[in-house]
Amino acid sequence: MQDNTSFEILDAQILDIDGAWILWPQEPDDSLCASISRQGQIAPVVAVRENGCVKVVAGYRRVLAARKLGISVKAVIIDADPVERGLLYIQENSGRIPDDSMKLAAMRFFHPLIDGKRLQSEVAPMLGIKPKSRDMKLWLAWLGLAGEYDRLLSTGSVPLAAASILSSFTESDLEELAPFFTNLNWSRSNAVNFLTWLYEHSRHSGKSISEIVDSENLRPRGEDENPKDAVARLTAHARSIRYPRLSNLEAEFFRISTEISSGTGWRISQTGNFEGGDSEISFRIRSRADLEKALSSLGEISSCELWEKLWNLGREE
Repeated sequence: MQDNTSFEILDAQILDIDGAWILWPQEPDDSLCASISRQGQIAPVVAVRENGCVKVVAGYRRVLAARKLGISVKAVIIDADPVERGLLYIQENSGRIPDDSMKLAAMRFFHPLIDGKRLQSEVAPMLGIKPKSRDMKLWLAWLGLAGEYDRLLSTGSVPLAAASILSSFTESDLEELAPFFTNLNWSRSNAVNFLTWLYEHSRHSGKSISEIVDSENLRPRGEDENPKDAVARLTAHARSIRYPRLSNLEAEFFRISTEISSGTGWRISQTGNFEGGDSEISFRIRSRADLEKALSSLGEISSCELWEKLWNLGREE
């Protein structure tokens, strides 16, 4: 940035506020308009002259407020290239705490203009991202994605934590996967697990995501399906695709254990991954009557002939 500034009073209507470096445009609230109306514009906006136009770098809300009030704008005119304009904009908006949507807008603006090293050393710290942190690595991975996924991140449908695994898919796979996140809010763990299990199955089977979706009858959220139910269903389905034998064993364990404990109040839980054949039983007790019921029914379930079948699940081969 060159030290070549001037102070001017300009018509608010002629100022260009559509620069790409205006990363987080926000309408002025009533309090700002009232403040400027009472006290005048205390802080000048920052602008550049380019191609015969005066382009606002910082002061977007003040310009809109001035337009509403029908007053002129005090401006500092500087010389600055696009990168300098973006850095100045963020600096002037340092009071705002950027969420992922705001960070994404900044990253997308700077990414084609500067190299990764400068992105980490100059831009990331201004956004509250440590240059060598895991989040920085995730942002660099995300910048390799395009299109629909920016919108999904901005709306909270896909977490930033999914960036690494998403970057492993082909463009056609990403197009196929996008509908599974539309109108849903995935947690970090569910999103990463869902994508990882599908990616691993794709690698092992040699099938594309499109082929997996068709062959496994994997479908996005239905119109009448609760969003939480949809995420739970999709996560469980992806796990069963990746680990079909384990999923079948778990389903069989549930069937047998339910039959053993039905009507008794006892709960039988599977432990480990069927290597040892062990399980746990539990009973919720709130009173002496519950305790007596538990002791009485324990003898009842202990005589069931299905225990051996339960213990031998996964070890019968």
